[in-house]
Amino acid sequence: MGHGTLLFIAAASLLGACRTDPSDHTGREFVAAFLENLRQSYGRARLELVITAYQRPALVTVSVGSYRRRLLVGRDQTLTATVPGGAELGRPSVTDKTVVVTSDRDITVSTVNAKAFTADASIVYPAGSLGTEYLVFTPPTGPGRVRKEFAVSNAGADNRVEVTLRKGAEFGGRRYPDGATLTVDLEAYQTLAFQSLQDLSGARVRARRPVAVTSGHACSAVNYRCNHVYEQLPPVARWGRSHLVVPSAVQDRFDLVFVLASR
Repeated sequence: MGHGTLLFIAAASLLGACRTDPSDHTGREFVAAFLENLRQSYGRARLELVITAYQRPALVTVSVGSYRRRLLVGRDQTLTATVPGGAELGRPSVTDKTVVVTSDRDITVSTVNAKAFTADASIVYPAGSLGTEYLVFTPPTGPGRVRKEFAVSNAGADNRVEVTLRKGAEFGGRRYPDGATLTVDLEAYQTLAFQSLQDLSGARVRARRPVAVTSGHACSAVNYRCNHVYEQLPPVARWGRSHLVVPSAVQDRFDLVFVLASR
């Protein structure tokens, strides 16, 4: 695999340890995406933002498409804001379903994507902690016909994104072979949504300006019933060389750990 920093991934939760400090998680602007949870036909997703303010109260604005909501989060307070279920992504496309959170004070943000018996949550990195290069991981295990997926969410300026596939996949009505590179222009706060029945792990995302990448599986399964898993990924520049892996609490047979090398 060559020399380089590593990202450890726990299959059950997409848990990755990287070179971070608390300032990597606090900020005043965030972009996020809600991947498809199992299938859209399975029911409306409960999509939530968990927002925490710290030393000062924060006036927070949440927007996605035409939806806009303002809320006041008190000092050392955590509030949960519901996002319209229509923000759940679907088949591969360029979409305006990017969730944008802005604040007049530093806050942290997490997302929750829940349906009956299938749910997950992820931290959301602030705009200042985003990067221009990512390596995708999608858990390979799960029921047949349930898709692996990732999304590239653009911030507030026009951007050009290149996705180099490790394995072939379809996008925009076209079949791309192994190793192909897609080039997509994104307007401010647009998201590129990608899905495939094949493993999308190893796809490399490069962008001219910082983006957020959310990666996962619509319903992955390891020694347990399938469950939606996703995580907003750290950029390659923030990977590290020492990692902690937490065992799964819902089963005691064995856990799987995947290791990604940046080069």
